Order: sequence, then C-alpha cells, then structure tokens
Amino acid sequence: MANNELIADFQRMRQEVVQQRGACLERIDKARGILDAANDVLRVARDHEQKAVYSDEEKQAEIKRLIEHVNGLPNKPQVFLERISKLESELPQTSALRKQASEIARLRQKQVQDATTLVELAEIDLKAIEKNLADVDEQLRQNRGY
Repeated sequence: MANNELIADFQRMRQEVVQQRGACLERIDKARGILDAANDVLRVARDHEQKAVYSDEEKQAEIKRLIEHVNGLPNKPQVFLERISKLESELPQTSALRKQASEIARLRQKQVQDATTLVELAEIDLKAIEKNLADVDEQLRQNRGY
C-alpha cells in the first residue's frame, strides 16, 4: 500500500512538473515573439540611422566640394556662396538627426539583447524542468518495478 501512495505522490509531482513545462514553453514562445519584434524594430532603426548618416555626410561632402570649387575661382559667384551658407546652416539639424538615429538604434540593440536574455533564461529553466521530469519518470519506473 505504501508503494501505491508513493507512486501516487510521484504522479502528482509529475503532473506539476508537466504543468511547469507547459508554462515555461509558453514563456519561451512569448520571449521569442518579443525577440522577433525587437529585431524588426532594430532593422528599421538601423535603416533610419544609415539614412541619417548618409544625409549628414552627403551634406558635409557637398559643402567641402563647393568650397574647394569656389576657392579655385578668381571670382566667387554669389550663388555658390549662398548655397554653401544654406548647407552649413542645415548641418546642425542633420548632425542632430544623425545622433538621434544612432541613439535610437543603440536603444533598440539593447532591447534585442534583453529579449535574447529572456529567451536564454527561459530555455535554461526548461532544461531544468525537463531534468526534473526525467527524474520523476525514473522514480516512477523504479517504484513500479519496470
């Protein structure tokens, strides 16, 4: 009779561990969904960052090119000087947008890292739960005489 009670206890423990396993698998699915979403947002942020860097660098290159061109001319055409002035006045904005886009991309990368950690921790928990399940199953086999 004591053996039947022990087997019943192991079966209840097994049921609890199976429920823990199910909950952990749900946690892993949710964490992977969060990770996928974070990766999608990161791709968008990196694309915006790349565009902001390109815009800023293009503006700087155009200024440099125009200055070099104007410096090579005996007469400084007003249209070139106005264009240079206009581009230089836009530099603080393009530089700020570049910095902002880089910061957003950095924050999105951190979110991906955090989501990756959530997945990894849930997978570690799952391994521990599966080991517990295997241990309970082994105890059941031993007590049933298999």
